[in-house]
Amino acid sequence: MEAMNESITSEVEARLEALFGDMEEQPAAREEDPKPQDDPLRKLKATVLSLEWEITDEVISALMSELDDLKRTLEGDQTAQVFLRLLIALGSYVRAKRGKAHPHTLDALSEVFSHFEGALSSETTAAAKRKFLHKSIERFKQLKQEIALKKAEPVKTVENKGDAAKEETHQTSLNK
Repeated sequence: MEAMNESITSEVEARLEALFGDMEEQPAAREEDPKPQDDPLRKLKATVLSLEWEITDEVISALMSELDDLKRTLEGDQTAQVFLRLLIALGSYVRAKRGKAHPHTLDALSEVFSHFEGALSSETTAAAKRKFLHKSIERFKQLKQEIALKKAEPVKTVENKGDAAKEETHQTSLNK
């Protein structure tokens, strides 16, 4: 019986060894895998994720600084320059409005960044780059419309004069 258990154990070990090899050996890194340090958008991606978590002076400054660096780095790439202008405009809006920025601003920033990342991929065709750019421009325009509509909404103020409350509706100007 003991001999049978030993043969089963050795057979199982042999099969596991055949399937998984020596578990102590580390697989060799593939040379074709890009190193994270080589990704020009690595810092920008981390900053965008930080901004989605919390809007602080430091994060906004890091975002704008990284966008300026990329603008210089990718100077010859016209598609990248358009993406960067969109991202800079969104970053400037967030910097100016902070917590009062339109609620969809960070979603738009994230979408434009995602399209930018896709457009810069080495496997992306020229047609796909144009499609990414078109989607980003449309998303930016959509956000601008949403902001304009929010500004155009009537603002109600309530004045309390003694026992009677008076309610007024004011139309805010789009050209402020």
